[in-house]
Amino acid sequence: EAVSAPTPAAVETPPAEAVAPAPLPRKHHVVHRPPPTPTLTLQQRVKQVLSSNPRTRRVDCYTSGDTVTIFGKVFDNDAKLYAVKIVRQVPGVGNVIDSLQTDTAEWAARQAAIASQLYAAGLTGVTVKVIGQEAYLDGTVKTEAQKQQAVTITENASTVHVRGNIIRVVPGNMFGL
Repeated sequence: EAVSAPTPAAVETPPAEAVAPAPLPRKHHVVHRPPPTPTLTLQQRVKQVLSSNPRTRRVDCYTSGDTVTIFGKVFDNDAKLYAVKIVRQVPGVGNVIDSLQTDTAEWAARQAAIASQLYAAGLTGVTVKVIGQEAYLDGTVKTEAQKQQAVTITENASTVHVRGNIIRVVPGNMFGL
């Protein structure tokens, strides 16, 4: 006896619930969050503020509690005041101790030391202006040798190079007047 294929009426249809696809396995969503930023110390926050500004990039600091001591160099007194002001604005700063040096004060000190040595050498008609590592001489002397002496004194008195020398040689009369 031959087996015949079942007729369509003979095939049972499963109930509607059984036809729905099986649920997919749940995927775990991984949320990528940046690692928490570490809390910066007061000193780190102040250094960050100072280093981010060209006027205060040569300034450093240390802290003790909420007191911040700033040290290093700035160009002039205006930059000093600015550095103190921006440090005071950092959250957590209670007091600021200013131990800053200025370039202009350093230049003035070198200038005064050179002027003193020129005066001591009898070169009272010579003036000096120091800007950075450069010195500029002006005034009058009686001989070319004194003009050269002014350059030698200037360069030996401080770590400067004479960039401009407009000293004029004005010989006195033969009677020393």
